Amino acid sequence: MRYQGSTQFDVLASDEDAAGAATIGSREFDRLHSA
Repeated sequence: MRYQGSTQFDVLASDEDAAGAATIGSREFDRLHSA
């Protein structure tokens, strides 16, 4: 969560470093959404 200061809301944001990004497959996606 990143607080947006005077705008009074938070943003759920991903890491800005593209090198740290990971890709998940369909099995991982399905597991995440079945929990």
